[in-house]
Amino acid sequence: MVTRPGTSAGQGLPERTQSYNPEDERENDFGFIGRVVQNEYAPCSKEYMEKANLTEPVIQWQLRMEALDYQRADGTPGIFSNGLNLRTKAGRDIKGPGSPPFELSVAFNGLGTPMTPDSSGAGPTGGVFRFQSHTVKMGPTLRKNMYLPVEYLGDDYVYTGEVHTLKSKDSDQGTSTRSAIAAAAELASQSDPEKARNLADIIDGRTREEARAVLKTHPAGHQVIFGQNVLVGFNPPKFALLNVLEDRGFVTISDGGIIAATTSPVSV
Repeated sequence: MVTRPGTSAGQGLPERTQSYNPEDERENDFGFIGRVVQNEYAPCSKEYMEKANLTEPVIQWQLRMEALDYQRADGTPGIFSNGLNLRTKAGRDIKGPGSPPFELSVAFNGLGTPMTPDSSGAGPTGGVFRFQSHTVKMGPTLRKNMYLPVEYLGDDYVYTGEVHTLKSKDSDQGTSTRSAIAAAAELASQSDPEKARNLADIIDGRTREEARAVLKTHPAGHQVIFGQNVLVGFNPPKFALLNVLEDRGFVTISDGGIIAATTSPVSV
């Protein structure tokens, strides 16, 4: 098993010696195999703020998984995610025993793969796990639906089984969703050099961190280019895919860290 960096020390979350029992007071109804492509502490989305009637964003443990055994109707990978609040609107920590962040940390630690983000707010990505849908009981009436890992399959795991197609919610989510799906489908049909040129244009004029922030919500962030998932390839501190784009001549990076798209790639 690959030894993975990361620790929950100092985060108010459990150490890896604790174990997780998937049969303990949870409802299991859906599972998938997914690669972790985002793992960080970050402010919640504007959509979540509106839904939760918040005036200020709350910090969440945001975990996004790209499914290997499920795809959307347009052929792009199915995306599943956990957005777990770390504090209440009043600023009170909710990371103690029984809370969703605590349970998620326990689940990862029990598999010997600590994933809790460190003091910088970033955690390991790239690992493939079998996830199961669970409803965590937080009180007599309050429940939280989330995905918990039940098996670590390895960073280099290759899925060879059947890929299921998820039902599209396109008709319920309006024009913006249809446009996003169409954009993702168009990107998926491109060659690696075409994807790289498009990606260079998207991140042109941005810093590494700004580029990563844009790609979290852009369809290009969920593509595979030169064998690398884009979001994983833009994880700090290495920004491995960005280095590949620079080496192949698709972008240059100034001394000040600003990315610039080039017009004539040196190597494709």
